[in-house]
Amino acid sequence: MGTKSNAPGGAIVDNRRSPHCRMRGAPVQAVKWTGGFWRQRFEQCKDVTIPHLWKRLSDPDTGHALQNLRIYAGLEEGQFEGRNWQDEWVHKWIEAAAYVYAYTGDKALDKRMDEVIAVIAKAQEPDGYVASQILLLKERFLRPGSHELYVMGHMLTAACAHHRATGKTNFLAVARKCGDYLHKTFMPRPPELAHFGINPSYIMGCVELYRTSGRISMRARPTPTWRLAIRLSSTRSIACGTT
Repeated sequence: MGTKSNAPGGAIVDNRRSPHCRMRGAPVQAVKWTGGFWRQRFEQCKDVTIPHLWKRLSDPDTGHALQNLRIYAGLEEGQFEGRNWQDEWVHKWIEAAAYVYAYTGDKALDKRMDEVIAVIAKAQEPDGYVASQILLLKERFLRPGSHELYVMGHMLTAACAHHRATGKTNFLAVARKCGDYLHKTFMPRPPELAHFGINPSYIMGCVELYRTSGRISMRARPTPTWRLAIRLSSTRSIACGTT
């Protein structure tokens, strides 16, 4: 089970403590659909989409996503299957499940998220890197199409969503460690990694990690993930030819 924090909550984009925001989202738990189109869509997500996606991603014969992470964690034997971005399926599922849990308090869903997070935490390497496609690639950051940054970015966002919905820090601890790794790897701007900025998921993930765990005071030194988000944004502009 994850460790509880004293300050769960926050909007989907948690800008409660962002000093320059003029409009702020309501906490996830503060608003509920009571009827109509969006209530129907929520019920469909809760009763159909979340269970169906779990069935697919946890199926070792068709989804491979959870199995890849279990192999990476040393919990099973086998080889990587699927695409290089397979991990993001798991991370996006946790993010969606967390927001459903925020409304329903479903204990079974909470338990399932904790079980998956435990696999991700065990798979994470000592320096913070965590991307199961390394089983296939054998070497980190060989090419942008390996999508390591992409899946880690979605993991950062999912961990923040999980913390806001549950108040737990088990997934947030994995995200912080990963954020430190990305900061150490990319902040020096090594030329060989200049063209890895091809997807914004890690930029959004770094910003959300800062909002969730960073120091907000204007007098405080910015946390590594905030500086990293700015650095990766500029790198992505170069990679995409938008500067």
